Amino acid sequence: MGSTSDFCKDVAAYAASLKGCAEKKDLYKGTIIHVDIVKKGLLQKSCYLGNALICMYVKCNALIKAKEVLEELPLRDVVSWSTLMSGYNKEGQGEKALSCFEQMVNEGLSPDVITFTCILKACSCIGAIDNGKVIHNELVCRGLLKGNIVLGNSLVDMYAKCCLFEEADHVVEALF
Repeated sequence: MGSTSDFCKDVAAYAASLKGCAEKKDLYKGTIIHVDIVKKGLLQKSCYLGNALICMYVKCNALIKAKEVLEELPLRDVVSWSTLMSGYNKEGQGEKALSCFEQMVNEGLSPDVITFTCILKACSCIGAIDNGKVIHNELVCRGLLKGNIVLGNSLVDMYAKCCLFEEADHVVEALF
């Protein structure tokens, strides 16, 4: 059995290779790397490598495969889910992003700022204003909105796309 150092080197090398495949949108090579990672059993010990795989599939527009990878991962985190949500948003599949969000929360994972940004975008895309208002309330309760331009912009965008301009103005006022 290899050392921890060898494991870390393998994970880093595979993650870098997957990043290259994602940048080039080389799904074929990324899939070959995926098979090799599975054969070596590296996904059992590395959430980071699983996230790199999900990201590669998302960037290659292989969302079905990205979701399969996420579902098969023994270790997944908020990054795993947010990456898939982002992919669904990119393809205009806000309902699927909302479903991912619900699954993530049901697993006991707490959304971070990036997750909230993704889910607000999903609400914008599909006009899910009720969900968006719940998220807005959650952001206020957690104190995440005050001075956070990224989240503020996401909320303003959601309200504006849902033609709720007064609410968008309130968000702008609350940011400063």
